[in-house]
Parts: sequence; C-alpha cells; structure tokens
Amino acid sequence: MNRNRKKAAAATLAAGMAVVLGAGTVMAAASTGDNGLQKEETVYVNTTAGGEVTDVTVSDWLKNSGDSSNSEVKDASDLQDIKNVKGDETFTQNGNDLTWSTDGKDIYYQGKTEKNLPVSVGIKYYMDGTEVSPEALAGKTGHLKMEVTYTNTSKTTKTVNGKKTDIYSPFVMVTGMILSTDNFSNITVDNGKVISDGSRNVVVGFGMPGMKESLDMSSDIADEVNIPEGFTVEADVTDCEMNSTFTVALTDIFKDIDLNDVDGLDELKDSMKDLTDAAVKLVDGTKDLYDGTNKLNDKYKEFYDGIGTLKSGVSDLNDGAKELDDGAKELSSGAQTLNTGAQTLNSGVSSYTAGADTLSDGIKQYTAGVDTLDSKMAEYEAGMKSLSDGVNAYVAGGNQLAGGVQSYVTGTTTLTDGMQQYIAGVNQLAGGVGQYAGGIKSLVDGIGQVVPGIDTAVNGIQTAVEKMTALSSKIDANQIANFSDSMTAYTTGVSDYTSAVGQYIESVEQLASGLSQLESSLENMGASTASEIEESANAMSGQLNDSAETMNSQADAIESWISDSAEASVDASSVDAGVAAVSSQLEAAESALYNIDTSNMDDETAAAVEAAIDGALGSIQAAEDSASNIDTSTITASAPDTSALQSAADALRASASSAESTADAQEEAVNSSVEQMKQQLQALTQGMQTVQETVSQLNAGAKELTSNDGTLKASGTQLAQSGTQIATAVNQMSTLFTGLGQQLPEMLQGIDQLKAGSDQLTTANKSLQSGYESLAKASTEQMISGADTLLSSGKTLTDGIAQLQGENNVNAQTLLKGAKTLKSARKSLTSGMSQINSATGQITSGVETLASNSGTLYSGADQLSSNSSTLNSGASKLASGTQTLVSGAQTLASGTGSLVSGTQTLMDGADKLSDGSDQLKDGISDLNDGAKELNKGQKKFYKEGIKKLDDTVNGDLQDILDRFEVIQSDDVMYTTFTDRSGDMDGNVKFIFESDPIEISDDEK
Repeated sequence: MNRNRKKAAAATLAAGMAVVLGAGTVMAAASTGDNGLQKEETVYVNTTAGGEVTDVTVSDWLKNSGDSSNSEVKDASDLQDIKNVKGDETFTQNGNDLTWSTDGKDIYYQGKTEKNLPVSVGIKYYMDGTEVSPEALAGKTGHLKMEVTYTNTSKTTKTVNGKKTDIYSPFVMVTGMILSTDNFSNITVDNGKVISDGSRNVVVGFGMPGMKESLDMSSDIADEVNIPEGFTVEADVTDCEMNSTFTVALTDIFKDIDLNDVDGLDELKDSMKDLTDAAVKLVDGTKDLYDGTNKLNDKYKEFYDGIGTLKSGVSDLNDGAKELDDGAKELSSGAQTLNTGAQTLNSGVSSYTAGADTLSDGIKQYTAGVDTLDSKMAEYEAGMKSLSDGVNAYVAGGNQLAGGVQSYVTGTTTLTDGMQQYIAGVNQLAGGVGQYAGGIKSLVDGIGQVVPGIDTAVNGIQTAVEKMTALSSKIDANQIANFSDSMTAYTTGVSDYTSAVGQYIESVEQLASGLSQLESSLENMGASTASEIEESANAMSGQLNDSAETMNSQADAIESWISDSAEASVDASSVDAGVAAVSSQLEAAESALYNIDTSNMDDETAAAVEAAIDGALGSIQAAEDSASNIDTSTITASAPDTSALQSAADALRASASSAESTADAQEEAVNSSVEQMKQQLQALTQGMQTVQETVSQLNAGAKELTSNDGTLKASGTQLAQSGTQIATAVNQMSTLFTGLGQQLPEMLQGIDQLKAGSDQLTTANKSLQSGYESLAKASTEQMISGADTLLSSGKTLTDGIAQLQGENNVNAQTLLKGAKTLKSARKSLTSGMSQINSATGQITSGVETLASNSGTLYSGADQLSSNSSTLNSGASKLASGTQTLVSGAQTLASGTGSLVSGTQTLMDGADKLSDGSDQLKDGISDLNDGAKELNKGQKKFYKEGIKKLDDTVNGDLQDILDRFEVIQSDDVMYTTFTDRSGDMDGNVKFIFESDPIEISDDEK
C-alpha cells in the first residue's frame, strides 16, 4: 500500500476519533470561567510501536468568547518553546504565568514538555504464540496477537463511607487501528469492534484504566460487569505491515452523568421490582413465540412440498400442451397437403378417364394394324435374305480388291527404291573410275620424289655425326678443374684472413683516429656494392639456367625427330632457333659478369669474387663454343638406325645439366661471398662502435668473425665439389661423342646400302610410269563410255517412276487410303447385316406375340372406358372431404396455441410461487431460530442481567453511587496537563500516535 495513502487514512482515523469522542467534552465545556475564558488542551504524544514515549507536543486554545474588552488574557503554563501558531498576538512570561495581548480574539499556541504523562499506552506483539519486538515483526507471516494495555497513574486518596481509598482520575481511552486486507484476515477483538470497507479493516478498542479500582466493586459484580483496561486483537497476517496506531484519552466523559436525577434508592428499588416482573412476562412471551414459530415451521414444510408437486405438474402440463400444439400444427399442415393432393387427384382422374377413352380407341386401331403387320411378315423375311446374300458377295470382292491394291503399292515402292539405289551406284562408279586413274598417276609421281629424298637423308645423317664429334672435342674439362682449384685457394685465403684478425686487434688503438672516416666510407659502399653483386650474380645464374632449358628443349626436339623418322621429315629450323637462343643468353650472362665492380671491396673479398667470376666465364665460353659448332642445315630424318642421334640428344642433356650445376654453384659462391662481405662490413661497423666504447667489446667482435671460419671453409669445399662434378659430366659427354665416332663407319656402310636401293627404285619407277600411261588410257575410255550409258538409262527409269507415283507419291497414298476405307466398310457391312438378321427374328417373334394378344387388349380397352365414370365420382367426394379436414385442423391448431400460452403463464406463476416459497421457508426457519435465540437470550437477560441488577440495586448500588460522586469531584477530575489560571475553566485530552511497522526497502 502506498505510504501516503496509509498516512492519509491514519490521519482521518485520528481526526474522526477526536471529533466523536470529543463531542461530549465540547458540550461539557460550554460553561466558562468567571472571566468568560476557557482553555482546551490537546496533548500530542508520539511513541514507538511498542508504546514508549518519544516526543510530547501540547496545543492550547484560549477561548476568549469574543469579548473585545479583554485586551489581556492571563494564563499559566509550564511549557517550553511556546509559540503562537495562528495569530500575531504576543505574550509576556513570569515563571509559569503568561499574559497575552489580544483584542478579544482566541489564542492558539503550542509548546514542548518533558513531564510525565498521567496515562500511557503499551502494546505487546505475539507471533504464533511467541512475543516479538515491533522491529522483528515487520514482514513476518503467521498468527498475530496484539495486547493493548492502558495505564492510569493519576490518583487521589479520598474517604468514602468512612473508609480511605485511592480514587483514579477518570479516563476513557479509545484506540483505532487500520489493518489492510492485503495483509490481515480473520480479525477479532475482545473489547471493541471491527469495521470493514472491503479494502481495509478499522479496529476500535477501548478501556477505562483505574475505574475498576475506583469503584471497588464486589467480586461478583466485577466478574459480571467488565470494565476493561485494554483489549486484545488477533488476526492472520501475511508480510506484516501496519499503519500508525492512534489512541485518544478523554478526561471529562463522566461530567454528563448527573446522579442528582435519581430521587431516591427506594424509588429505584420499586422501579427495579417492576422491571423484574416485566422481565418475567417477557420470558414467558418469548417462550410462546418460539412454540408458535416452531409449529409454523413444521406445517410450512408440508405446504412447501405441495408447491413442489404443483410446480412439477404444471411443468408436465406445459410440456404436454407444447407437444399437442406441435401435433396440431403438423395435422393442419398435413391436412392442407392432403387437400391439395386430393384436388390434384380429382383433376388427374378427370384427365385420366378422358385419356382412357382415347387410349381405348387407339388400342382398337393398333390391334387392326398388328393384324396387317402379321400378314406381311413372310414377304419381309424373303427380302431380308436376298439383301444379306448380296452384302456377303460385295464384302468378299472388296477384300480381294483391297489386298491387290496394297500389293501393287508395295511393289511400286520397292521398285522406286531399287532404281534410286541403282542410279546412285552408277554415279558413284563413274566418279570412282576418275579417282582411280588420278590415284595411279599420283602414286607414280610420289615414287619418283621419294628416291632423291633418301639420298638427302643419308647425307644429312653423315654430316650430323661429324658435327657432334667436333662438338665433343670443344668441351675443355681443364677449365672446370681450374675453377675447383680456385675455390680451394679462396677458402685457404679466408682462413688466413681469420688469422690476421688477431693481428688486427693489436693495431686497433692505432686505427682509432681514422674510425670516423672509415665508418663513413663503409656506409656509402656497403649496401650499394652488395646489391650490385647480388643482382649481377642473379642475372648470370638466370641466363645459365635459360641456356640449360634451351639445351633440354633441343634434346627433346632430337628425340621427337627420332620418333618421327619413319615419316621421313625433320624441321631443322627449330634447332637453329634453339642454338641461337642459347648463344644469346650465354652472351648476356657473360656481359653481366664483366660488369661486376669489385673496386670498393677489400682485397681478399674482391679476389674471391673475381675467382668465382672467372670460373663462370670459362663455363660460359665452353658452352658458346659447343653451340657454335652445331650445324643443322643438312639434318633430315631417316628410318635406319637412330642410335647416334639419341646419343647426341643425351649429350645435349648432359651439357644442360652441367650448365645448371655451374649456374647453381656460381650463384651459391657469389651469394656466399656477398653474405661474407655483409658480415664483414657489419663486423667492422660494430667493431668501430665498440672501440669507441670499450676495447674489450672489440675482442668479442673479433671472436665472432673468427667463428665464421668454419662456414667459409664449408662453402669453399662445397664449391670445389661442384666443380669436380661438372668436370666429371664433361668427361662423360666426351666419352659419348667418342663412341659416336667409333660407330660412324657402320653408319656409312648402311648409307651406301640405302643409296643402292634408291637407284633400283629409280629404274623401276621409269618402267612403272610407262606401263601406267598405256593401261590407264584404254581402260579409262571404256569405263567412261559405260558410265555414260548407265546414266542415260537411269534418267528414263527415274522419269517413269515419278509419273507412276505422282507428285509427292500421291497416287500410292490415294490407293492405300481407298483400300483401308474398303476394309473398314467391310466390317461395318458384316456387323450391320448380322444385327439385321438378329432383329428380323425378334420382329417376327414380337409380331406373332402382338397378334396373339390383340384380342385381350381390345377387351381391356372396353372395360377401361366403362369404369371411368365411377372413378370420377370417387375423386370428387375425396376432394370435398379433405377441404373439411383442413378447416377443422386449423381450428384445432388455434386452440392448442392458446393452451400453450396459458400453461406457460401458469408455469411462470408456479416458478415465482416456488421461489417465494423458498424464501418464505428460509424466513420461517430464521424466524424460528430467532425466536428460539430470543427466548434463550431473554432467559439469560433475566438471570444474568435483571436478576443481578436487582441484587445490585438492593445491595452494592449505594456504595457505587457514592464513589461516582467522588470521581466527579473537581479535585479528582483531570482538567489540565500544563496548568491554567485559577479563574479559567478548561479540559484536556491526549492523542497518542505510535510509529508504523514497515518493511524496509532492503527487505522488499
């Protein structure tokens, strides 16, 4: 629940309690003091949820009665921090005496005090039987019990009937609580009331603390007359939360009780006797009332059962009336339908009888026709037989005609196809004769061309062998061996260089003055020189590799020529192009090596680079010499032994492999030298920087240079090994070419044999040429003549076939369509004649049957005509009767409708009577229960109330009245909390507000 709503509801409760309970106070305070002034005090007390006082604020209202002559008001008060809360009036203070300056207006002021209160409110909380603090109660769920206790500490010792006793100032205390229905349910209170508006419960409890002690009632009266000093609230609570509790304590509630109106105790006793007699009669009357209501309750049960039976019967009557009404409506509808049918029947009967007369006349004519048909059936059967025989003959002839037409068409088609094939064959023969003659001539010419080509091939092979032998003699293995020796010398120099480093260290201090200049020179030279060497070496290596690829391509071409030698042709131009490409690439590599600049290197590095360049140049020169000695101008393919060519191809592949190995070895040597140069430059730079810092770091750099000795030696050794492998490959090539030279005599002997065979072919070719010319002339003339004759005859046959077939073979198609139609008609004619023959037998049988029954049919027609008048009369009577039935059914339906309406009204009345009877039955039962309770209550009232009151009046009443007089005395009544002036009247009330019990935000 919203906290603002809680506060608003609590404030409303407090205001309401103050107004209601303070009404008597206001009326009692209507009288004022001698000076026309009255003082009303309201003490606002704030407490904890358990009742402990935390703050006290007092509001005083000085009522001036509107007398403007009172320019000053005398008052007394022990409040602190007094302030005017409603006007501008001021005051002066002397101790507890106050003097207010006013022009007849009321004064409202407020102040604080720490005085002890005359009354207090205490609240204890129990959750499920266990006492808990208000703080621990927040948010709990269970059965809650709250004990509210009022305490009165304001008492005075007085003498009553000669005995001293303590008399407490009279206070009536009322407490109000607002308990939300969201949190509280099943609320009960012992001394109070629970009021609910649906969303919240307002619990009001009261007490009069000290009153029981002041009246000093006997134990019997105290047990029977409860004067509470607090109350107890119990409820089931969920997530316990409570608004503030408000308690109002009033002091002058007993001023309205005027005991002087009682004339005397004797009169009271007489009145008490009359009251007792009346109570006895009332008890007897309630007994008679209960007996009557009990009898009424018993008898009405029988009446109630009868109403139930009546209601059931009326319901059955209503259901039956509805069924009767539905049946009457159906009867009326059926009668109407029956009447319509009867009228239709009457009309139909008239039509029927008229038709029957016409039918009778027709039957008579029909029977006469049947007799005539029967007499003519013999002639009909003879004619149908003649027709059947003719159709059968026609069908047989049609079948023969259709078969002949199809055979004719098939024959002509076959003839046409055969002639077309014949003509095509003649044409093909004529063309073949011409091709044959031309082919023989080409054969003779080709043989004449083959013989000179064989001579050329033999000469080319011989020349190729001689050139390859010369090629092997040009390859010098000594150059490669020299290259290997140079690399060995290079590695030895590197070792010497490493030894010299130690000597260099001893001279470092002498070179220190020139370090700056040397460092500058190294920076200018290092990167550019290394880059140039690497680029030149890469270019040279690429060119050598390209040359090797070209040699391999040439070897592939030679092997391809060998495989194609049987077809006697070789293209030497590709070999020339390959040789030219290899030569060009070798020249470019040679130029790149010459352009390498070693002027900026130290002596030992330059010597190593130049040695590598010299070795590479020697290999390039050897390759160039080999390429220049290859002559392909006379190379041709030949079918004889090609082992020499295969050897040449293998030699080229070996040269290519040697070139590739050389390129790899040279590139590795150059790269190794460049890398060494870079390392040396880096070491020199680091050494100079180290000298500038410390001499000890220079020694470490020298050791680092010395550690590279093994790498340099390994590189030199690897280069030497590569040179040895190249020399070995060159020696193998020389051996191959030497073997080729040894086989040359055998190749020359085979060439001589080829030449002798070529001469024989030339001689035979001349004889073949002469014989061909004689034979070809005579045979060709005869074949051409015969072909012309065949062509002429084929033209005549073709024209005749075209005329026979017609355009697009239309004649044959027309004949075939006619034959198919004829066959189709044959089937229809045969089927039709079969059906006619079958029908003829049935017609004959039917006519005979008709003829035999025509007498009976004629007799029936006469009988039909004679019964028509009787049928017309019956139909007329039926139509009149159904009309009467329709009228009666309509009257019945109208009556049943009224019956249903009436029974429905009766049933509605029975329902209302039953409902009213239920209510009356419940009311009589409640009346009987109430009469019973009234009788019990009256007895109890007499026994526990009137009887005890009578005992009290005749016993303790006088003492109680005396104590009441003392309680109402001015020195016992509590009229001020903070003091007032002696000539001022007044009253005081206390309002207690406790703290709410709320769930903290952390717990929500």
